[in-house]
Amino acid sequence: SPVSVDAGRELAMTLRQRGDLRGARELIEEVLDRSERRLGPRHPYTLACALESAVMLSVSGAHEEAIRRGLRVLAVYREVNGGGHLCSLLAANNVAVILIRSGQPLPARSLVEEAAALLAAVLAAIHPYPVLALSNLAGVRFAEESIDEARLLDEECHRRLSARLGHDHPSVIALSLNRALTVSGGGEDDGAQRPAEHRVGLR
Repeated sequence: SPVSVDAGRELAMTLRQRGDLRGARELIEEVLDRSERRLGPRHPYTLACALESAVMLSVSGAHEEAIRRGLRVLAVYREVNGGGHLCSLLAANNVAVILIRSGQPLPARSLVEEAAALLAAVLAAIHPYPVLALSNLAGVRFAEESIDEARLLDEECHRRLSARLGHDHPSVIALSLNRALTVSGGGEDDGAQRPAEHRVGLR
């Protein structure tokens, strides 16, 4: 049933967050297969499972397959719901995170720019989703060596999210780490590639 599929996805996410990547990947693939067979490949729960599977692949280091799977899911979301739908925008942000994690922040630029702008229009500006997308845009600007802009974006994201979630929330702590990396990276002048992939992509 849809409920059991969603419960399985939630459990897989919990395992991933606890560091059990192998268990998480095995479970999400099993749940995804069951959802495709019972609900169909375009059902919202199936798409959510497929997107989480792409995230699992990315976290596990299977970046190329993660990108392929993430882009397929995003294409279906856009076809079914339209590009401005909340699910499509969140999927675009997730795919951007996968790209950033794979060391390819620049192809993520259009995804996070659109997601950040439209999420802010759909939701309140202080809602976590637009802020997280904006933080990923800071990662792209960091990779493009627009350090001052990245720093300003990081500061704004941290201010908004900490006001909403509190300073001890994991996403706020991740923003603090990104902000510190931006500050330290801004001092480099040797022409080395900036380690944007070391920033935490936020979903």
